[in-house]
Amino acid sequence: MALLMKKKIITLVILVVVVGAFSIIYAVLSNSEQPADTGETDTGSSKIMLADFDYINICKIEYVSQTETLSFEKDTDKWYLSSDRSFPLDTTAVTAMATAIASIGAERFVEENPSDISQYGFDHPNYTIKITYSDGTNYTYLIGDYNLFNACNYFMVDGSGKVYMVLSALSDYFNHTLKDLAVLDTIPTFDSEKAVAFRLSSGTDSENDITITDSDKVAAMYKLFTTINTGNYYDYNTEDNELSTYSLSKENRKTITFLYGDVSSDKSVEDLIGELTDGENNGSIPEDVENKLSKYSIHFGVSPSELPDKVLFTVDFSKITYLADKETVNSMLALFE
Repeated sequence: MALLMKKKIITLVILVVVVGAFSIIYAVLSNSEQPADTGETDTGSSKIMLADFDYINICKIEYVSQTETLSFEKDTDKWYLSSDRSFPLDTTAVTAMATAIASIGAERFVEENPSDISQYGFDHPNYTIKITYSDGTNYTYLIGDYNLFNACNYFMVDGSGKVYMVLSALSDYFNHTLKDLAVLDTIPTFDSEKAVAFRLSSGTDSENDITITDSDKVAAMYKLFTTINTGNYYDYNTEDNELSTYSLSKENRKTITFLYGDVSSDKSVEDLIGELTDGENNGSIPEDVENKLSKYSIHFGVSPSELPDKVLFTVDFSKITYLADKETVNSMLALFE
C-alpha cells in the first residue's frame, strides 16, 4: 500500500513539473502579458488599434528593408517612385501598402521599454516604415523578428517604447524590391496550333522581309517564342538615343513578327493554309487574309558589353528594354537561313 501511494505521489510530482515547464515555455514564446492600460484604442474587438486612419490621406510612403530603401509619393491621386517618376510603378501594390499601414491592429501587447530591443529584432528591423499624411503628420513603424509560435511579427511605433505583435501579413505588403513593383509588358500566349507563320524584318526595308510558313519551322519557332519573357528588364525608360546605342532604333533592329489565328474556326485562315507554299523560306500571305491574323513583334538589338550572353529586346509601343538569352535569339534567327 505504501509503495502504491509512493508511486502516485511521484506521478503527481512529475505531472506538476511538466505542466509548470509547459507554462513557462508558453509564456516565453508568446510574450503574452497584458497591461492594465496600453494607451491605445480599444475597439471592443480582440485587437489593439495602433493606427486607424484613412489611407486616402497618405501622401508619402518610405520604407527601409534589409536589402534596399524605397520611397513613393502621391500627386493628384497617383503614386510615383519618388526618385524617378518615369518608373513604371505598380500603383495598385502601393495603394495596398497605404491601406494596410493606415489601419494597424495588434494581436497583443508584449512589454514596454524593453531593456534589450535586439531580442525582438528592432536593432536591425525587417522594415522601418515612415508614413506621411496630407496634413503633415508622420509616423514611423518598426517591424521586427517573426515569432513562429504566434505567426506574428514584433511591432513598435517608433518613440513609443511599446512592443506589440501584429500578424505577419502586414509585412507581406512591403516584401517587394523595386523590380517587383515594375509594371512590365506582357507577351501574348496562344496555342501552338494557332501559329501560322513568322517574319523577319531588318531595319525599315520591308522588301527584304523573310516570311516562314513551313510547318516544322513554325513549330520550332513557337517553342523558342514561348521562352522569351519580360521578367528581366534592362532599362525601364529607354530614350531615343539609347535605342540607337542598343541597335534597337527602327533603322538598325531586327524584328521577328509572329502571325497567329484560330485556324480551326476561321475559314479565311484555312484558305490561307491551302494557299501558302509550304517549305519555302519566303512564303507569301494574301493581304486580305493576313489582316485577319493577330500579330506580335519583338525587336532585337545587341548584347550589352557587361552581359555578353544576353541580347536586348523591346516590344511595340514600350519604352522598356528587356534581356533575352543570346543562344535563344541566335536559334530563332537561324530558322530564317
